[in-house]
Amino acid sequence: MNRFIGKKILAPTDFSDRCDDAARLAVEIAGSPQRVTVIHVAPDEAAFAAGDPAVVWETVSEEERRKNILATLGERFPEENFHGIRLDVVFGRPSEEIVRYAQEGAFSLIVLPSHGRTGLARLVIGSVAEHVVRLAHCPVLALRD
Repeated sequence: MNRFIGKKILAPTDFSDRCDDAARLAVEIAGSPQRVTVIHVAPDEAAFAAGDPAVVWETVSEEERRKNILATLGERFPEENFHGIRLDVVFGRPSEEIVRYAQEGAFSLIVLPSHGRTGLARLVIGSVAEHVVRLAHCPVLALRD
């Protein structure tokens, strides 16, 4: 028995194939694309140091960035295959924003891949999936390789 059928499920994406697979699984678990929200957490402009090539974003408004990211999400999750799936974009630190979004939206489950940094980078920075698992108010399904 699937206790998440009909419940709201959040599927964060970094545009990787593994995140696409997690979103497809979220739809399967929910029983309908209408119960799934796919979000992408884009970095704030403040996350980049002066001289970083991404600083060019200062010339592009947050709304323009949101529009472009939503268009890309729409290409990855086309209406004909994912009728009614919700797509959203938020700005900030991924793990914090995923947890905040899930709690504020009263989601019942978060589905995401467990991939991330390994070795020293993981020890210093920590993985998004690990932080979400530790901080989320709801169950988290972290998909292994």
